[in-house]
Amino acid sequence: IKSPKEPSEESQQLLLDHLNLFENFLTHQYRYPRDEIVKWIDLDDYLLFYWVQEYSKNEDGNYARSVFFTWTKGEPIHFGPLWDFDLAFGNASRERNQNPEDWYIRTYRLNYYVMNSPVVDSAASAYWRKHSDTFYELIDSIPVYRSIIERAIKNEYRRWPVMQNTENWALKDPYDSYDEAVETMVDWMKKRYQWIDKEINN
Repeated sequence: IKSPKEPSEESQQLLLDHLNLFENFLTHQYRYPRDEIVKWIDLDDYLLFYWVQEYSKNEDGNYARSVFFTWTKGEPIHFGPLWDFDLAFGNASRERNQNPEDWYIRTYRLNYYVMNSPVVDSAASAYWRKHSDTFYELIDSIPVYRSIIERAIKNEYRRWPVMQNTENWALKDPYDSYDEAVETMVDWMKKRYQWIDKEINN
């Protein structure tokens, strides 16, 4: 629990009880009305959270760690903030996740059960169709952000020359330059976008 920093035992138990009830609901959704899930989660929050994690094929986005949400008693769960993307966009610790194809986030842990809801599944497809241009524009924006951090890049790799260091568990492939690494990521993102777009529209 990040906030409050020192929650009372009563608050901790309240949260634990709510999460247990939520998980119980997710595994028995067939007993409830189709739209019952929107009482548990903020659907708009979840859809953005889901697609950023799925689009980047973020290994930490599958509830292994680094997944955050907020909850206030009497309200639905809000997902976010998004965090921890070192094992994403093709830089994955598992070879199968380096592939820009195939679903990932929707097949694991809590997301698997949330996406089992026909309401969420349908809304996720609709969300992609409505916002797919934004996801592609993210690719087009990379050169802009790359130019903004030009000086930081030089300082970073002067201080920590790790581009060819594959002994670092978070760096999977060696690169001759920062630009080569960026180009590799951009190529991966284009392929990922094309695969998702084809799957959703089919």
